[in-house]
Amino acid sequence: PELIMDPHQQDAMELAAIALLTNEKAFSIIHSCGSGKTILEGNLAVASQRAKEELGMHDTQDVILTTQRALLHSIYEKLDDLGLDVGMWGSHKRQLDRPVILSSIQSIQHGIVRGDLSKKLKVDEVPLLIGDEADLFLTQSRKNAVSQFPNALKIGLTATDTWPDGRDVEDLWGQKIHEMRLKEGILNGVNVPPLYYLFEANLDDSQLQYAQGDYELKSLQAGLKEAEIQKAVPEIYEALVPEKRRKDFPTLVYVPSINLVNATVQELKDKLAGK
Repeated sequence: PELIMDPHQQDAMELAAIALLTNEKAFSIIHSCGSGKTILEGNLAVASQRAKEELGMHDTQDVILTTQRALLHSIYEKLDDLGLDVGMWGSHKRQLDRPVILSSIQSIQHGIVRGDLSKKLKVDEVPLLIGDEADLFLTQSRKNAVSQFPNALKIGLTATDTWPDGRDVEDLWGQKIHEMRLKEGILNGVNVPPLYYLFEANLDDSQLQYAQGDYELKSLQAGLKEAEIQKAVPEIYEALVPEKRRKDFPTLVYVPSINLVNATVQELKDKLAGK
């Protein structure tokens, strides 16, 4: 059983097969948010299960790791929809008798601390280890947890491959064999319907501060103010909404700060008054 994959997911699967044929023991796949990484993870596990059936490897378990307890149940449901016989380790559950184990990284770390990890999982015999949101494993303690599976093929999937301090998923998960950035996903209709339009601000995002997996709000606000994004809003509105039909299309404009709200409102008044 498997879910039908979109073209970008099929491409990633094909490249994963090529990586396996060239004896790669670790590689990473970088896909933008909303691109269906969980479906890809599930299909990778399905492919592993089928290969092991053909090879007669009936006593080994594949492991999928996540760093966020809140995601365990949603990922579990998607894997179950794929028809995988999957057990959950984490969130007060310990189902370790299944061919595929979905585990929180915290469960692995607790097993290391207690010294009984190898009694719960045959870590030396795990052939496939998949890291969900692979960039969140780059701390030393989590790298140590991943290293407990010495013989596993390691595959990391994430939308964010580098940290501001230079750490990269390649340091742990191996070379990036397939990448699809957010802009590409939008333009191809993967992340949003193709009726959406993409406009880019003249903003040097390398100068923005980064914290907790996203741009730091004050830094982003300052950058957008410097880019004078408020001046572009009336032009975008004029381009998207025909003048004669503006009463038919009430429009909401979202900006990330009160100052930008005031500046944007003023620009709209100045440029579109009476229109």
